[in-house]
Amino acid sequence: MRKQRIKGMISWIFVLAVLGTVVFFRDSAIAFYCVVFWFLIPFISTALNLYIRKNLKMEIFCSASAEKGKEQDADIFVENRGKLPVFHSFVRVQMKNRLTKEMTEQDIEIPTVTEKQTKESFSFRSDYCGYLTMKITGVFLMDWLGFLAVRCKENGTQSVAKTVVLPDTFVPQIVLEPAAGSTEDAEEWSPFRKGNDQTETYALRDYAPGDSLRQIHWKLSSKRGQLIIREPSLPEIKTLLLYWNKEGRAEAGEMDTMAEVVSSAAQMIWEMGETFTLGWQQNEESCYMPVGTEEELQRAIAQMLKGEFPVEEQTQNTYAKVICFGLENQEEGNLPDELKEAQVTEVLCAREPERRIAEPGRIIYCAGTYREDLIRMEL
Repeated sequence: MRKQRIKGMISWIFVLAVLGTVVFFRDSAIAFYCVVFWFLIPFISTALNLYIRKNLKMEIFCSASAEKGKEQDADIFVENRGKLPVFHSFVRVQMKNRLTKEMTEQDIEIPTVTEKQTKESFSFRSDYCGYLTMKITGVFLMDWLGFLAVRCKENGTQSVAKTVVLPDTFVPQIVLEPAAGSTEDAEEWSPFRKGNDQTETYALRDYAPGDSLRQIHWKLSSKRGQLIIREPSLPEIKTLLLYWNKEGRAEAGEMDTMAEVVSSAAQMIWEMGETFTLGWQQNEESCYMPVGTEEELQRAIAQMLKGEFPVEEQTQNTYAKVICFGLENQEEGNLPDELKEAQVTEVLCAREPERRIAEPGRIIYCAGTYREDLIRMEL
């Protein structure tokens, strides 16, 4: 916007100088009136913009999710409730990533608006995953030559658009050691997978050759007049927790890397058929979200990137095994006190490549080579 304003001012001065030269040497009345008109154009249009800005409203919209590192589209809707058109304007959009703390600004040029409502699309991109908020922080109406600006103080500056920038994921080979726990301690059963607990029913179906007689639901079979099989349920023991401490002083690239590592590990563990809890710490508070389905996994990852806590009440369980993600050498440690009694495996991001030393119960990786460092994880 600044370059265009300078260019408009130079053009105005140049034409004014040419017309003034003609008046000086030719003594032409027409040239004199042209000089006066050209001189007054920016001031007349600025006065009109002072009236137009009272009738102008702008809102910004974007999709709920976006891909990292790719151009995405967003829209600015302009509503002109007055009778005079808007000839030229700029909208300043502030973009802030809540995860990486990055903040940028972008000036969007809006051409002539003659209709009551119009839409202007623009592109944006984020090189890091996270939760991106886009807010209109300024609307500037330009004069007809484009160098005098009138700022709209209120209209549009309350509009905010939000989008989750999803992390890239990779496919590590994960060896998950079983956590201590007994099905006798289970208080919940999975509604998504069958198991071997005959005391709880997963599903009912018709008898098929080869089914065990012990699975026949005799009471229901007598009512229906045909053999009904009762599938046993799978006890869910809240033993495994994937926990990310987001409190460290990490750079934007390190936060992006840790988010990708946590998301990739969660995706692989879910594909292995494990039921677990995804947790994270932010602003000295911990959030825990159980993951049993793909929908719950995607929702938990999105909430983790947003740094927002779900509305429903959080229930904290006692976990037998905790996989903790965070920064190496974090002063406060990566786990809250209530989780330190569990069997803990740490997956830590190091800033110095030479610090990647294998230790029992600890995996160290570098942000620049994390995919090679974590090609196999024994957790």
